[in-house]
Amino acid sequence: MTPHTVRRRLTALLITGLLALAAHAQTDTGSGTTGSGTGSGTDTGSGTGSGVVGSGTTSYDAPNTYDLGGGTVTLATAILNGGTVTNGAINASTGFTGYSGTVTAQLLGSGGLTKTTSDTLVLAGTNNFSGGTTVSEGTLQIGDGTASATFTGAITNNATVVFNRGGDYAYGNYITGTGDVVQNGDILRLQIPQTYTGRTLVNSGYLVLAANADQGLSTSTQVYVASGAYFDISNHATTGAGLTGAGTVYSFGGSSGHLGVAPPDGERQVFSGTLGGSYPNFAFTKSGTGTLVLSGANTYTGNTDVSAGTLLVNGSLGSTATTVASGATLGGTGSISGATTIATGGILAPGDSVGTLTFHDGLSLASGAVLSFDLGTTGDLIVVDGGTLAGPASGSVTVNLANAGGLTAATYTLFNFTGATLSDFDAADFSLGTSPSGWSYTFGLTADSLQVTVSAVPEPSTIALALGAAGLGCVLLRRRRALQR
Repeated sequence: MTPHTVRRRLTALLITGLLALAAHAQTDTGSGTTGSGTGSGTDTGSGTGSGVVGSGTTSYDAPNTYDLGGGTVTLATAILNGGTVTNGAINASTGFTGYSGTVTAQLLGSGGLTKTTSDTLVLAGTNNFSGGTTVSEGTLQIGDGTASATFTGAITNNATVVFNRGGDYAYGNYITGTGDVVQNGDILRLQIPQTYTGRTLVNSGYLVLAANADQGLSTSTQVYVASGAYFDISNHATTGAGLTGAGTVYSFGGSSGHLGVAPPDGERQVFSGTLGGSYPNFAFTKSGTGTLVLSGANTYTGNTDVSAGTLLVNGSLGSTATTVASGATLGGTGSISGATTIATGGILAPGDSVGTLTFHDGLSLASGAVLSFDLGTTGDLIVVDGGTLAGPASGSVTVNLANAGGLTAATYTLFNFTGATLSDFDAADFSLGTSPSGWSYTFGLTADSLQVTVSAVPEPSTIALALGAAGLGCVLLRRRRALQR
């Protein structure tokens, strides 16, 4: 068929070979049948109408626009290769191969979709094909920012899946694989627990864990919440491998939730957003052997459990009761408004390097708790300005000291407890653990502080010289007395 404009009303068109439509307007106004051939058909023009391609393959190529005229094209395989496909439906019995382009037409059929190449394929229509979806390369984007896109099938994602749908959208199937899942739309509700292990990126809008489940996301996913975006964990106890960003994590209304963050060993993650926001009814657990830094104003009211690794509060925690378990570390340069307990074996290390950590509602140190201070030109400081500062009723607290650079013979304040009430808190409760050599350390208690006095220890050669000089003086004195006799 030579390239030209077809303007006849067709009742049937049967082609048994190759169909190639060149880049001209195809304006079929009837219903045609294109099929029974074994070749591949490549639509390279812009056209309207509906038809059937029985066992062939049709490629929708860039830079063309394909208007299906409100009809349905039935074929074996459709290749989505950069073109724009609109106004109708494609029914593919074998399935769809996706490279790139934008499809607002409906995708139907018993086949699945395979996304390859590094480009982006946008599905902005109603997608009801029953085969699975595999994203091997590039990005599969569901929605174009409007409220029209739907997607019902399960997704195996080893690259990137982006939800960019306007309005309130619920996705009710499974996403598996190692790829990233991105929320760029208004509201995305994940209706069932997900097991994908890639990152979860909330770039805008709301990501809502809508199903009531103990684990809404995989424990291997790392969650990023951008500034102005929201992550809703209502009625969930979900633990992930990381939390970063500057957005808000919350539990809506009167519902409760539990957020766990478990950074891997050696990682330092920073979340500068807010845990709680206007809906603070959830608890928080820091697990994993890595470090999490909370540098924002956090308002959640449930308990805080530091069960492993390091939690640095460089911003603030609200009225949350905080417990640090054995082997875990609490530190930072911010403030904590709830009562805090350092259990036996738990570590309190104020500062992020050298700095001050403040407790507004008391601090309790169990026997066997560990304090870690960096001392230099200045030193780490713990301030307790409210509540009760309690030492162990029996036993002792170990104090480890480190040279942060510039350690000198001086008196360093370790605790300032102006405004707090003391209970079982005395200098005798503290025993020296690890410390820089060449110095002696003495703990002392004042009316409002616990201090350590650092004194230089003379070198052995200096001591020997001093003793030798003293001995020589004694000999000379004896000889002088003998001569006087």
